[in-house]
Amino acid sequence: MSEKHYQATQAEIERQNDWLRERGRMAMQQAGLLPRNDNSPIHDPVNHPTHYTDHPSGVECITITEHMNFCLGNALKYIWRADLKADAIEDLKKAVWYINREIERRTK
Repeated sequence: MSEKHYQATQAEIERQNDWLRERGRMAMQQAGLLPRNDNSPIHDPVNHPTHYTDHPSGVECITITEHMNFCLGNALKYIWRADLKADAIEDLKKAVWYINREIERRTK
C-alpha cells in the first residue's frame, strides 16, 4: 500500500503563517514586549487585566505605585482606576481606608 502525502497549497501555507504571526504578536503584547496599538486590548485577567491600562494616560498604575509603600500605593491604585471599574465610590472609599491606615502608621 503506497503512502499518500498531503501537499499544502500556497494559500493554506500563507493562512497558517498569518495565524502564527498573529498568535506571536498577541503573545508579545501580553508579555509587554510590544505596545498595544488597537482599541481591542487582549484581556488577561491575571497578568494584564484591561482596566490596568485603561487610564487616559495609557500608563499602568503599577509603574508609579511600585515606588511607594504598600498603603500609599494601594490608595493611589484605587484612585487611579476608580472611574474604570463599575463602582467608583467603592474604590474611592478603599483609597480613603488605605490613606487613613498610613496616617495611623505614621502617627504612632
